Amino acid sequence: MTLLEALSISGACCEEFMQNSNYVVIGAGPAGLTAALELLRKGYTNVTVVEMSSQVGGISRTHIHHGNRMDIGGHRFFSKSENVMRWWADILPVEGQGMPPLSAESCDRIILQRNRLSRIFYIKKFFSYPISLNMATLKNLGFTRVVKIGCSYVKAMLFPIKHEQTLEDFIVNRFGRALYETFSGIIHIRSGAFPAIRLQRTGEPSA
Repeated sequence: MTLLEALSISGACCEEFMQNSNYVVIGAGPAGLTAALELLRKGYTNVTVVEMSSQVGGISRTHIHHGNRMDIGGHRFFSKSENVMRWWADILPVEGQGMPPLSAESCDRIILQRNRLSRIFYIKKFFSYPISLNMATLKNLGFTRVVKIGCSYVKAMLFPIKHEQTLEDFIVNRFGRALYETFSGIIHIRSGAFPAIRLQRTGEPSA
């Protein structure tokens, strides 16, 4: 048996194994649904999608309450990959691109485009989200905080943490502790994330 024949037999066995395997996709969000559909399109029929809630879509789903449509959060749907954008446009056409007038029923089968404004209420002020260091942000922080952030940044540049072990160390070394502590409070409000001090380089929480 030649090497080419051996590889051909091995490939056929592998393909047969994959065809007869069971596939379980955890989560019915955009990524999970994409994976499941692509498996089905490739002929792998034993595909199961497991979703904790009663509705698909994950954090991108739209909840209908008394006829009102409410997004779980304001989410941008964007990719630099033309293939990804084309894939989704084939599944859910984008509103207004050569489409007939919308009906209530058709709204569930297209991508709706809406203007959005995301803000976070922090220290009794509204901050734009995602956070950006513009004049409005500096004004909200106030003169004292801005000076403290500036001094903290200079200190971080002159006396950086020598051995970065956590995500907190990484951010403090580049932006200063005052800025990190200010905006980590905003980010925790937005995402409910655990403190970055527990996230090590390996990605595992520390004790």
